[in-house]
Amino acid sequence: DAICLASGDLEDREGRHVMVVVTDGGDTTSAKSYHQALEAAQMADAIMYPVLVMPITNEPGRNIGGENALTMLAAGTGGRVFAPTVGASLDAAFTEILRELRTQYLLAYYPRNVPLAKDRFHRLEVKVGRPGLRVLSRSGYYGDSEAARGWSPAP
Repeated sequence: DAICLASGDLEDREGRHVMVVVTDGGDTTSAKSYHQALEAAQMADAIMYPVLVMPITNEPGRNIGGENALTMLAAGTGGRVFAPTVGASLDAAFTEILRELRTQYLLAYYPRNVPLAKDRFHRLEVKVGRPGLRVLSRSGYYGDSEAARGWSPAP
């Protein structure tokens, strides 16, 4: 729910949109789904950096589902997850987020002749030809669907 609320606040703001979410990964009372949170963050054009501070480090008892959802949310928005311990590694995580934000490039394009699809989400993949480079990008974007354009398959 917090991701949906923050995304709504970011959507109309000027400039770059970044969410740093400090959490233990647990989700106990959300009314919104994972897919709603991802769509909200992508519609806000926000990069998400979850910082997982886990009180339980042993596999039994941890909320692996929440951790996996946050990993996918970060990947879907062009961010990545940090899982520091408290102290110096927590400071290092925030330093790394700042470094990434200072060394990003903006890649934009205008899609043309996009085929109609039932889903509004259009997958996107960015590749580089030079070894040693790392690319973090959104997994796609939302656009018109068949229903929005008034298209329907032939009977």
